[in-house]
Amino acid sequence: NQLPRYDEISTPEQITNRRKALDFTLEHTLRGREDVISHEERELPGAAGPLKASIFRPKRSKQSKTPGIQFIHGGGHISGSRFMGIDSALDWVEEFGAILVSADYRLAPEHPQPAQVEDSYAALEWMSGQSQELGFDRDQVIVCGGSGGGNIAAGVTLLARDRSGPQIRGQLLMYPWLDDSNITH
Repeated sequence: NQLPRYDEISTPEQITNRRKALDFTLEHTLRGREDVISHEERELPGAAGPLKASIFRPKRSKQSKTPGIQFIHGGGHISGSRFMGIDSALDWVEEFGAILVSADYRLAPEHPQPAQVEDSYAALEWMSGQSQELGFDRDQVIVCGGSGGGNIAAGVTLLARDRSGPQIRGQLLMYPWLDDSNITH
């Protein structure tokens, strides 16, 4: 069974099936990395209520000016979780000693935009405010995401700028979903 493309989804059942197919777990995410990366679950304040978040740290610190990375998962705004697509970001925890925070956000269509961006911005504010406790340099914050998460990461970065919010050192949009027509490269 091949899942329909995001622009072909037209029923609640198709959304449910996509969500089930893209439901990654912590065990899947950390497989083979348990000796080098630690994991902690937290509930953090979201724009409309608590959000589940995962914090990943290196078991052995690599540097004194550790970056903090907010990872925003993809899924076309309608599916996915904080574990989806996180593999490359976990490489940065392992290689550079980064602290990685990935939080769930409310999904569409039950929660239309700007719910996803507002939840992710709330996670960025929390993360930045907890930099000392989490163990990263507040001046080294990077926001990243892939696909729909890249779209949200771009929005979060703009909100931080427009609201004079947390300072972002860098933005990494991995294959960002920036065009809703799905006809461009």
